[in-house]
Amino acid sequence: MIKDKSFIENYLITNILGGLGNQLFCYYSSLSMATNKKLKLFIDNYDYKFYRKDRSFILDKFNIEFNVIEKNILKKFKYVPLTKLDFYFLNKFKINVFKKDREILMENEDFNIDEVLDMIKPNSYIQGYWQNINYLIDVKKIMQREITLKKTNRVIEQLSEKIRNSNSCSVHVRRGDYLVKPFDKIYNICSQNYYKNSFDVVKSRIERPHYFIFTDDIEWVKKEFHNIENKTFISDYKLKNYQEF
Repeated sequence: MIKDKSFIENYLITNILGGLGNQLFCYYSSLSMATNKKLKLFIDNYDYKFYRKDRSFILDKFNIEFNVIEKNILKKFKYVPLTKLDFYFLNKFKINVFKKDREILMENEDFNIDEVLDMIKPNSYIQGYWQNINYLIDVKKIMQREITLKKTNRVIEQLSEKIRNSNSCSVHVRRGDYLVKPFDKIYNICSQNYYKNSFDVVKSRIERPHYFIFTDDIEWVKKEFHNIENKTFISDYKLKNYQEF
């Protein structure tokens, strides 16, 4: 039971969903909004019990100081799907829909940051990925302090040292889930030619670049990138995604 009346009148709830990148955008963009409006930010991460098996809540792996909303407060809001993909998950898992008697703000690609801030009211619920760097400017220092692993290991430390002491270039190749239904109809993967052109650009600008390659399809990458010199396949080390990050 929440007894603090000031809390009840001055909070903002944000829905956290997706993989690591989406979670970070959701949280820190919302933190910026809440700080701007002088509201206390709480997160709703309960949807992960119904979500994809290959996705889990992982902000708790970092030194991030977040607060999870209590269910008795969350039940005052209605979960509203953000995209067609969310409708797919809702229908598949039959997520319960809460009664709506509070304000909910859903992200719209036409919004700019000023419009969003004008629409946010105390005791409201916001839902979106908020993937815009303009949301993050005010919380940059907080991000730099908090996005550090709670637990590290020798492999991570050695790789980090190697990255710092070379003309490093990170290469990310995402295939995996983008190749299967329903994502293959929603997203696109980068072509071999895209990567070839990118390697050429880096090589023209950096002397002896060392490529650190991150991917969810290591066999494809090793086959396609076999001619690239000075490379380290980070994915060979079997790290968790938050550790690779």
